[in-house]
Amino acid sequence: FGERLRALGGRKGSLDLRLGAALVRWQRMDWPDHVGSPDELDAAVRLSLRNVHGNAVAAWQVMHSGDAPGEPLLVAAVDADLSRRVRAELARVGWRLRSMQPYAAAALNHWRQQWRRGSAWVAVVEPDHLTLALVQSGRWLGLSSVACTDRGPGGWAGALPALQARMLLQCEAPIPADTPSFALGPASLANPLPARWRFLVPENGGRTELDFDRLAGGC
Repeated sequence: FGERLRALGGRKGSLDLRLGAALVRWQRMDWPDHVGSPDELDAAVRLSLRNVHGNAVAAWQVMHSGDAPGEPLLVAAVDADLSRRVRAELARVGWRLRSMQPYAAAALNHWRQQWRRGSAWVAVVEPDHLTLALVQSGRWLGLSSVACTDRGPGGWAGALPALQARMLLQCEAPIPADTPSFALGPASLANPLPARWRFLVPENGGRTELDFDRLAGGC
C-alpha cells in the first residue's frame, strides 16, 4: 500500500478511498419503529446486524443511508481495524484519510438521479464481485452482493441471472420485465453487456481513489 502511495510522485495530501465488495457486509432493512434521534437509529441498525451476525458486530464500523426517515435503509459494515490500519499506513507516508466508503455506495450515490422517480435494477460491478440493487421510486427494495467465479470482463454478467431471480422471490409485488437496468463500474468491465442493460462509468471528480479489494492484504 505504501509503495502505491509513493508511486504517486511523492506528493502529500488526502485520499478518498473506495472499498471493494469483498471487504463489505451489506444489509437492507426497514426503517426501525420508535426511532427519535440519530443515536437511536444507529443503535437500531447495530441491533439488526447483531441479530444476523452475532457479537462480531462490536468490531465493525457501520454506515447506513438513513437520510430519509421512514424509508428502507442500506447498511454497510466493515472491520473497524481496517480503518485504523489504513490511517496508520497513510500517516507513515505523509497522507491523510479524508473519507472511506464502499465502492458500491459511491457508485450508487453518484448516479442516483438516474432512477430517483422510477424502478430500476442497478448492478455495481467489480473485477471479482457483483452488487445488485433493486430500486422503486427512490426506495431500496433489495440489495445483495456475490463473488464472481469468473473474474474476466464479463464475469458479473454470468452471476447476474441467479442473483436477480433470488431477489425477485423476496419482493412483495411483481417487478415488470421491462424495468430499466443499469450497470456501474470501471469501463474495462462493460463488455460483454447483457441485453437491455445500460453501462454507466462514474467519474472520480479528479480525486485520487484506491481500490482496496486488491490492497487489503498488504496493509
